[in-house]
Amino acid sequence: MKRLLIADSSPDLCLELTRRLQGQIQICSCSRGEQVLALTESFQPNILLLDLMMPGGDGIGILQDLLLAGHTPKVLAVSRYVSDYMLQELERHKVCYVVRKPCDLRNLAARLLHMAQDKEEGEDLSRKI
Repeated sequence: MKRLLIADSSPDLCLELTRRLQGQIQICSCSRGEQVLALTESFQPNILLLDLMMPGGDGIGILQDLLLAGHTPKVLAVSRYVSDYMLQELERHKVCYVVRKPCDLRNLAARLLHMAQDKEEGEDLSRKI
């Protein structure tokens, strides 16, 4: 079974996604940026849902830390604000998908399931902003 790490400061988003994906993906979650690297090392997620603007660490810095540590889960990034710089950095870090908050959690759960079922590790998925 694939493993998903939800790194988002919204407890409602974490709870609702966990409810929707329960039994289909193993899920671990955190609400602070400094927790992501340690949880990635212990939980070994295949997929990371990463809030780019969360307490304790910005998303681009977290992606750099994961890359330096040799962790390469598929990443779906979420953020209330997206700039051209952020998009360039997300592309450089091979983020699969970008979603602007607030977002439809039904569609977000469906995208995560699609990423979990995707057999091709290096495949880029279309971006949505």
